[in-house]
Amino acid sequence: MADRQILQNLRTEVIGNKPNPENIELGEIAINCAKGGETLMIKNNSGEIISFPNESVTNALKELAAPDARANVLWIGTSIPAGDIQFGNNGTTQSVTSDLGSNNYPKMVADALGFNLYNNARGASFVCFYPSSEDGTANWAGKDWTEYQNEVHKGYSLAASMAQVEEKFGPNGLNIPEWLLNNFKSYSYESLIIPYIDGTLASCDTVIIDHGYNDRQQILSETSWHVGEGEEMVIGSGRDWLLTLQEPLEKTLTTESFFQGCWWSDENAEDTKKYYWKAMIFLCKKIWAVNPRIKIIIGNYFTIKSNIFGGEYGNDRLGEFICLANSALANWLHCQCVDVYKYTGIYNRNLAAGNDYQIFCPDNVHPHSDSTGRSNRIIAGVYINALRGILYN
Repeated sequence: MADRQILQNLRTEVIGNKPNPENIELGEIAINCAKGGETLMIKNNSGEIISFPNESVTNALKELAAPDARANVLWIGTSIPAGDIQFGNNGTTQSVTSDLGSNNYPKMVADALGFNLYNNARGASFVCFYPSSEDGTANWAGKDWTEYQNEVHKGYSLAASMAQVEEKFGPNGLNIPEWLLNNFKSYSYESLIIPYIDGTLASCDTVIIDHGYNDRQQILSETSWHVGEGEEMVIGSGRDWLLTLQEPLEKTLTTESFFQGCWWSDENAEDTKKYYWKAMIFLCKKIWAVNPRIKIIIGNYFTIKSNIFGGEYGNDRLGEFICLANSALANWLHCQCVDVYKYTGIYNRNLAAGNDYQIFCPDNVHPHSDSTGRSNRIIAGVYINALRGILYN
């Protein structure tokens, strides 16, 4: 697939065992099919002949792709897009990448479409940032980290700035160990996003935000405020309200006024980042402040119905709230939204072979827990079809 993308604007010609560089025209590929290896030669726009002897044509074509001709994609999200990327933490040092893995759908998509991928999805990462009084971390004060080690995920906020992490968890705050403080800072947008779009570590032209699952309780909470209390209200009116937010802006003032309020929220106000939509809009504004031409793509959850939600909230359709919340936001921001759930066919059905959600996610959360790789390939296929037109048009 990558070769096809690179080749679409090039004229290919097999010219025998001894190609004459003088006969190669600008942009033309010459392949030497000599025994023992292939040699690829190309004349660039400066008239220079570039040769790749004894190298496969596939590898040579990938190397020939000029950096400005390939999309540079930053993929951020939860452990779901992180897949089998492993992060080591021995309790004394900052978490580091130890194994990039291959059973993660962002890599599958990048391999298929030929773009440069920076997969900064992190396990347990979530978007919102809460005051200590609201997320239970206030109870960490004065305790050894081993007493709250099962709650350290509460520090993995993407919307938090490093200064906010320092203020909340540093010596003048909860005073957690320095290695853990640095770990929390590594989950900040200032670590995972900004250096990859401002040229410090990369200059990505596309950012895929693949979040929602780890903020599901917040999304449900925000939806419930608009419909009153009670599960029936959440399932019925809450869904209708989310659908209202997806109406074209000219048809409803509710949508415009709601998201305008989120857009103009004071980013320094304590309550801005604890709300999902406000925090997501905050991240988008930070990205566009660096480069207004960056494409932001919202990646949606892969099912609207899963048994994991039944255990948590007595309602197996909360996946639908994640998906509707993300698509409503993308609609208002005029961003692309990849609605993965529409194409996976996963609906928490009890079939002869077993529950389709559990087959897709044997550990009840992660597609990469399917060791065959089939589940991630299904998700990758959805993204490949969606992104092919977005990235290269």
